[in-house]
This record gives sequence, C-alpha cells and structure tokens, in this order.
Amino acid sequence: LHKNLVVSEAEFKPLLESFQALVDFLGLRKSAKEKYSSVKGLRIKKSSLEALISKIFQKNCDDQTEMTQLLNEAATDPVAFFAQHSELMEELEIEEPSNDLFKLLLCALLKQKGRLVVLDWKLDPPDVADAVTRLSDQKIKLSPVKDSRQSSSDLLKSANVQLAQHKQALAHIQLDSDSYNLIMVPLCDWNDITQLAKDCKLKIVLGEEG
Repeated sequence: LHKNLVVSEAEFKPLLESFQALVDFLGLRKSAKEKYSSVKGLRIKKSSLEALISKIFQKNCDDQTEMTQLLNEAATDPVAFFAQHSELMEELEIEEPSNDLFKLLLCALLKQKGRLVVLDWKLDPPDVADAVTRLSDQKIKLSPVKDSRQSSSDLLKSANVQLAQHKQALAHIQLDSDSYNLIMVPLCDWNDITQLAKDCKLKIVLGEEG
C-alpha cells in the first residue's frame, strides 16, 4: 500500500467486516472455550478460603465476602470468570485465563489491599526490611543486616528470626514465577494457615521452604 494512503472510517468498516467474515469462513477464529480448552477449574472449600483470607488480613475486612466470592468463581471456571470480569482483569494486569487464575487473582487482590508485597527473586536487605514494615500493622522495623551478600533464603530466615519476637512471620504464596509473593501472618495461626491453604489448593511457605 502507498504510504500516504488514507482510508476513512466509512471505507474501513466494510473492509474489516469482510476480513472478519473470511476469518469465520476459514474457521480461524476460535471461541474462548476452544482456545482455552486445557484450562480447568478447581474445587475448593469456600469456608476455608474465607477463613484463610481472614487469617492473612489478621482481621475481618469489610469486603471479605465479596473477595471470597470472586476467588471462588475464578477457581470454579477461570475462562468464564475472565470473560465476565474483563475490566478487573485488565486493572490487575492478568492477561489471559489459566489454571493459575485463582492464585494470580488472590495475589493481585491482596497486593491491591496492601496485604502482599511482590519482590524479585534476588532479594536485597532494604527491600525485605521495607516489605516487613509495609505488611506489619505494627510497622515493624528490622535490624540492619550485617552481611549484605546473604542469599535470598537466608535474608528471609533472618527476617523471620526477628519477626518471631513480634509473634509474626513472613510467608510466601508460591506461584509459577521467580518472584516472592510475601504476606505477613501471625505465628500462632501458622498451622491453621498451612491447612487452609492446602484446602484451597495453595501452597504457602515460610521463606523458601518446600
């Protein structure tokens, strides 16, 4: 085409419709159900999910019921949920439905509510200290790390040693990514949290455990 060719909207619309008709005729366009046929739903315990959210927030939040409902729908039918909540998916930067949609949505919503911090796999002491302060209701400040060359695993262990004095722990929601999805949880609830996470087909660990 000539570089200076200009097509008006009135001229372009029938061209687009013709192209779409050709795509349909050739069977090139797949429905969302066909395109994401490998994406399967999960059966999770809704009561366990609600209890888990409450433990992570360390209190009952006003929109906890709505959040639980959204997550339950995302787990049950990821493809339908993605289509029905396209604006929310765009807002949370979730690009397409997947088997991990429920987990991605959980982390995104917790991050939006200030209860989760995402850090790169290569942790720096200041980033861990900042995450602890942001996540803790008491605004806990960690003591400076003496050896800045510590591994990410050692930095998380060191943080949890200090947090134990405040009866808190820094945990990680495992996803298929290189990032840490860090949350703050009460130490006294840790056993309950691991069981509730298991009921919800999630894995939440301290540091790099498991």
